[in-house]
Amino acid sequence: SLGELPHGLDLDDCTVIQAWDLALEVDKKKATKNDSDWTVGWTIARDDKGVHWVLDLWRKRGISSGEVINGIISSYEKWAEYVSTVVVEKNSFGALYVDALKQTELPVRGYNMHKRNSLKIKIHKIAIQFENEKFKFPIKNEKSKNLYDIFIEEAMGYPYASHDDTLTSLKWAIEEFEKNSDNYT
Repeated sequence: SLGELPHGLDLDDCTVIQAWDLALEVDKKKATKNDSDWTVGWTIARDDKGVHWVLDLWRKRGISSGEVINGIISSYEKWAEYVSTVVVEKNSFGALYVDALKQTELPVRGYNMHKRNSLKIKIHKIAIQFENEKFKFPIKNEKSKNLYDIFIEEAMGYPYASHDDTLTSLKWAIEEFEKNSDNYT
Protein backbone atom coordinates (compact mmCIF):
# COMPACT_ATOMS: atom_id res chain seq x y z
CA SER A 1 0.00 0.00 0.00
CA LEU A 2 1.06 3.60 -0.49
CA GLY A 3 3.06 4.89 2.45
CA GLU A 4 4.45 1.44 3.27
CA LEU A 5 7.79 -0.09 2.38
CA PRO A 6 7.30 -2.74 -0.32
CA HIS A 7 8.15 -6.28 0.81
CA GLY A 8 11.72 -7.21 -0.11
CA LEU A 9 12.81 -3.70 -1.11
CA ASP A 10 15.90 -2.39 0.71
CA LEU A 11 15.88 1.40 0.47
CA ASP A 12 19.56 1.47 1.40
CA ASP A 13 20.19 0.04 -2.07
CA CYS A 14 17.92 2.57 -3.82
CA THR A 15 17.85 6.19 -4.88
CA VAL A 16 14.74 7.90 -3.50
CA ILE A 17 13.33 11.07 -5.08
CA GLN A 18 10.30 13.18 -4.29
CA ALA A 19 8.79 15.40 -7.00
CA TRP A 20 6.06 18.02 -6.63
CA ASP A 21 3.74 19.79 -9.06
CA LEU A 22 2.02 22.70 -7.34
CA ALA A 23 -1.49 24.08 -7.84
CA LEU A 24 -2.36 27.74 -7.51
CA GLU A 25 -5.96 27.70 -6.25
CA VAL A 26 -6.13 27.79 -2.43
CA ASP A 27 -9.92 27.89 -2.03
CA LYS A 28 -11.36 24.38 -1.78
CA LYS A 29 -14.84 25.33 -3.03
CA LYS A 30 -13.46 27.23 -6.04
CA ALA A 31 -11.01 24.42 -6.80
CA THR A 32 -13.81 21.87 -6.83
CA LYS A 33 -16.27 24.07 -8.75
CA ASN A 34 -13.70 24.98 -11.42
CA ASP A 35 -12.06 21.52 -11.47
CA SER A 36 -8.72 23.27 -11.00
CA ASP A 37 -5.29 21.68 -10.74
CA TRP A 38 -4.01 19.49 -7.93
CA THR A 39 -0.85 19.69 -5.87
CA VAL A 40 0.81 16.32 -6.39
CA GLY A 41 3.90 14.84 -4.78
CA TRP A 42 5.45 11.45 -5.57
CA THR A 43 7.92 9.53 -3.42
CA ILE A 44 9.68 7.00 -5.64
CA ALA A 45 12.59 4.62 -5.05
CA ARG A 46 14.68 3.32 -7.94
CA ASP A 47 16.52 0.08 -7.28
CA ASP A 48 19.81 -1.08 -8.79
CA LYS A 49 17.94 -2.80 -11.63
CA GLY A 50 16.28 0.47 -12.68
CA VAL A 51 12.85 -0.47 -11.34
CA HIS A 52 10.86 2.44 -9.90
CA TRP A 53 8.87 1.64 -6.78
CA VAL A 54 6.10 4.10 -5.89
CA LEU A 55 6.36 4.54 -2.14
CA ASP A 56 3.83 7.32 -1.71
CA LEU A 57 1.62 9.72 -3.65
CA TRP A 58 0.18 12.92 -2.17
CA ARG A 59 -2.63 14.68 -4.08
CA LYS A 60 -4.78 17.56 -2.83
CA ARG A 61 -6.30 20.74 -4.19
CA GLY A 62 -7.85 23.90 -2.83
CA ILE A 63 -5.35 24.03 0.03
CA SER A 64 -3.46 26.93 1.56
CA SER A 65 0.22 27.59 0.97
CA GLY A 66 0.87 26.49 4.55
CA GLU A 67 -0.84 23.16 3.86
CA VAL A 68 1.28 22.71 0.73
CA ILE A 69 4.50 23.40 2.68
CA ASN A 70 3.37 21.09 5.48
CA GLY A 71 2.50 18.37 2.97
CA ILE A 72 5.93 18.57 1.35
CA ILE A 73 7.71 18.59 4.71
CA SER A 74 5.67 15.75 6.21
CA SER A 75 6.13 13.63 3.08
CA TYR A 76 9.86 14.26 3.26
CA GLU A 77 10.06 13.50 6.99
CA LYS A 78 8.38 10.14 6.46
CA TRP A 79 11.20 9.02 4.11
CA ALA A 80 13.95 11.50 5.14
CA GLU A 81 16.55 8.85 5.83
CA TYR A 82 16.46 7.84 2.15
CA VAL A 83 15.36 10.87 0.08
CA SER A 84 18.24 12.37 -1.88
CA THR A 85 16.30 15.16 -3.64
CA VAL A 86 12.95 16.91 -3.35
CA VAL A 87 12.12 18.44 -6.73
CA VAL A 88 9.58 21.28 -6.51
CA GLU A 89 8.04 23.25 -9.35
CA LYS A 90 9.37 26.79 -9.21
CA ASN A 91 7.52 28.48 -12.07
CA SER A 92 5.99 31.80 -10.98
CA PHE A 93 4.60 31.37 -7.45
CA GLY A 94 6.44 28.06 -7.01
CA ALA A 95 9.67 29.99 -6.47
CA LEU A 96 8.20 31.19 -3.16
CA TYR A 97 7.75 27.59 -2.04
CA VAL A 98 11.25 26.62 -3.13
CA ASP A 99 12.73 29.59 -1.24
CA ALA A 100 10.75 28.72 1.89
CA LEU A 101 11.71 25.05 1.70
CA LYS A 102 15.40 25.90 1.28
CA GLN A 103 15.22 27.32 4.81
CA THR A 104 14.58 23.77 6.06
CA GLU A 105 16.77 20.66 6.02
CA LEU A 106 15.06 19.36 2.89
CA PRO A 107 17.36 18.70 -0.10
CA VAL A 108 15.21 20.91 -2.37
CA ARG A 109 15.83 21.59 -6.03
CA GLY A 110 13.56 23.92 -7.94
CA TYR A 111 12.34 22.86 -11.38
CA ASN A 112 11.28 25.29 -14.09
CA MET A 113 8.86 24.04 -16.70
CA HIS A 114 9.45 25.57 -20.11
CA LYS A 115 8.87 24.71 -23.75
CA ARG A 116 11.97 22.46 -24.12
CA ASN A 117 11.15 20.28 -21.10
CA SER A 118 7.36 20.36 -21.17
CA LEU A 119 5.30 17.26 -20.57
CA LYS A 120 4.26 17.33 -24.22
CA ILE A 121 7.91 16.99 -25.29
CA LYS A 122 8.97 14.55 -22.53
CA ILE A 123 5.97 12.28 -21.94
CA HIS A 124 7.77 9.49 -23.79
CA LYS A 125 10.09 9.17 -20.75
CA ILE A 126 7.11 7.99 -18.69
CA ALA A 127 5.76 5.70 -21.40
CA ILE A 128 9.12 3.98 -21.91
CA GLN A 129 9.42 3.16 -18.21
CA PHE A 130 5.97 1.55 -18.14
CA GLU A 131 6.49 -0.27 -21.44
CA ASN A 132 9.69 -1.77 -20.05
CA GLU A 133 7.92 -2.77 -16.82
CA LYS A 134 10.14 -0.47 -14.79
CA PHE A 135 7.34 0.75 -12.51
CA LYS A 136 5.75 -0.89 -9.49
CA PHE A 137 2.64 0.82 -8.12
CA PRO A 138 0.94 -0.62 -5.02
CA ILE A 139 -2.78 -1.29 -5.28
CA LYS A 140 -3.32 -3.25 -2.08
CA ASN A 141 -5.85 -0.89 -0.48
CA GLU A 142 -8.62 1.43 -1.68
CA LYS A 143 -6.56 4.65 -1.44
CA SER A 144 -3.74 3.11 -3.49
CA LYS A 145 -6.16 1.78 -6.10
CA ASN A 146 -7.94 5.14 -6.38
CA LEU A 147 -4.70 7.09 -6.88
CA TYR A 148 -3.47 4.52 -9.39
CA ASP A 149 -6.74 4.88 -11.31
CA ILE A 150 -6.36 8.69 -11.31
CA PHE A 151 -2.84 8.35 -12.68
CA ILE A 152 -3.97 5.91 -15.40
CA GLU A 153 -6.89 8.20 -16.31
CA GLU A 154 -4.51 11.15 -16.73
CA ALA A 155 -2.03 9.07 -18.72
CA MET A 156 -4.64 7.54 -21.03
CA GLY A 157 -6.36 10.88 -21.56
CA TYR A 158 -3.24 12.95 -22.17
CA PRO A 159 -3.13 15.52 -23.73
CA TYR A 160 -6.92 15.93 -23.67
CA ALA A 161 -7.60 14.99 -20.04
CA SER A 162 -8.61 17.82 -17.71
CA HIS A 163 -5.55 17.18 -15.51
CA ASP A 164 -1.93 16.22 -15.98
CA ASP A 165 -0.63 16.92 -12.47
CA THR A 166 0.38 13.35 -11.62
CA LEU A 167 2.07 12.98 -15.02
CA THR A 168 3.97 16.26 -14.71
CA SER A 169 5.38 15.55 -11.27
CA LEU A 170 6.22 11.96 -12.25
CA LYS A 171 8.12 13.26 -15.30
CA TRP A 172 10.18 15.49 -12.99
CA ALA A 173 11.03 12.52 -10.78
CA ILE A 174 12.13 10.44 -13.78
CA GLU A 175 14.30 13.29 -15.06
CA GLU A 176 15.85 13.68 -11.62
CA PHE A 177 16.68 9.97 -11.56
CA GLU A 178 18.37 10.42 -14.95
CA LYS A 179 20.55 13.19 -13.53
CA ASN A 180 21.56 10.99 -10.60
CA SER A 181 22.51 7.90 -12.58
CA ASP A 182 25.29 6.84 -14.88
CA ASN A 183 23.46 3.68 -15.88
CA TYR A 184 19.85 4.80 -16.26
CA THR A 185 17.81 2.38 -18.36
